[in-house]
Amino acid sequence: MYPIWKNDSCNPSPVYRLSNLKAPPIHIYEKRRKPRRQWLPKLGCGLLMTLMPTAVLLLQGCQAGSEGQEARKDRQRQFNEAAHGTAVRRYLRNVQEHVKAQWKPSEEEAGKTGVIFFKIDKEGKVKDLKVKVSTGDALLDQRMLNAVKEASPLPKPPQILENEISLDFSFDMRILSSTSIFDDIDELKSMVIKATRSLEKNPDDTASLKQRALACLAMSDVLSARSAAKDLTRLMELEREDAELYLLRAQSFKLLREKANFLSDARKAAELKPEVETRLTLVEALSENGDLTEALAKCEEALTFSPNDADALSTKAFCHLQMHDYQAAIADAERAMAIEPEHGAAYAYRGDCYEALKQYDRALKDYTRSIKFNPDDEYSYLRRARLYLQLGKFGPAVVDATSALEIEPELAEAYYYRACGNKALGLAAQAQRDRLKASSLGFNQAEPLK
Repeated sequence: MYPIWKNDSCNPSPVYRLSNLKAPPIHIYEKRRKPRRQWLPKLGCGLLMTLMPTAVLLLQGCQAGSEGQEARKDRQRQFNEAAHGTAVRRYLRNVQEHVKAQWKPSEEEAGKTGVIFFKIDKEGKVKDLKVKVSTGDALLDQRMLNAVKEASPLPKPPQILENEISLDFSFDMRILSSTSIFDDIDELKSMVIKATRSLEKNPDDTASLKQRALACLAMSDVLSARSAAKDLTRLMELEREDAELYLLRAQSFKLLREKANFLSDARKAAELKPEVETRLTLVEALSENGDLTEALAKCEEALTFSPNDADALSTKAFCHLQMHDYQAAIADAERAMAIEPEHGAAYAYRGDCYEALKQYDRALKDYTRSIKFNPDDEYSYLRRARLYLQLGKFGPAVVDATSALEIEPELAEAYYYRACGNKALGLAAQAQRDRLKASSLGFNQAEPLK
């Protein structure tokens, strides 16, 4: 996920003004943001975006009787698109996991990336498989092709996709050593149970300790993060301390909101292994601890180490954004885009800048691009929902908040934003229910809805 800037000047339109409506707290990517370059298949132009004719509405009670017929049709269209998009995202995640299970890169191949094109028919069979962007290594290119072949047949596409699907599938070896954030929760629980049984027999089984820690981290909840931190601490006692363990434990502390410990472990990881990955995790920790000057300096160090790293430039843009230096942030984001044209974070941060500068049309375009390039980032939808509220477009705001909740059901800010939209639409009961849910999840920054 991309950090969301605290936009304290964010107010809805005069049509429906809510006191103290703010952006959510800063959330940095899980496992150093969502992995360095989101390892997801990207929708190709051959994918039909056919709307569901009788889609189930995702938003409870959103048919306002006072709306005109055209307005209701527009709302229905938006809800259908949201339902369709959710089904597509789930299917693509499923495809990703099947291919990833067949992909075993070596350490020497780290840093090489490639893109494979293929089509999936109604039965899940792969056809027209070819290399679209080469890694520069013919053998590695063939292994990418083989990974897709071995994963075939893939899951059958959902019925709403009437024709075959065309995909550009990106392989980025740098993220494959970490547990996927899209692992099935039941599979993760199974991994935890299996590792726990092994540890009952041998409490010092380092492989099981690490497996359980990774699975717990992927669950991304407080209790699991606490267990992960405990297992990683034990691993450090049993094995030689290394950057990877500090990096993983830093993520545990981040989830636990233990900012000082997060910063301490991030520093240690950067000291033991001063590369772009660890330096940017340190930037993340410094940012959460409010030390923006040092965070920006560490970004510069990372760029000295790797001057064409789009993630480092994007992170630098975020630092400038927090310092309210919007022009510098826009320049950094655009440099990241020049290197990686589909870098969702860069568009998100430039959109934040445009929103702060009250250039709302530009901000809306950038948030929409961020969603296009990373459709599984809940905070991209949350950004656009926030902007829609400011613009008085309450129906679309409700749709985007719901899309965020489809990805992360416990996202308190999304419940609050949806409550704001529904309240403006006259749906008081739904608004109050969402407001109470947001409050129960700890989101109490704004005044209660009246």
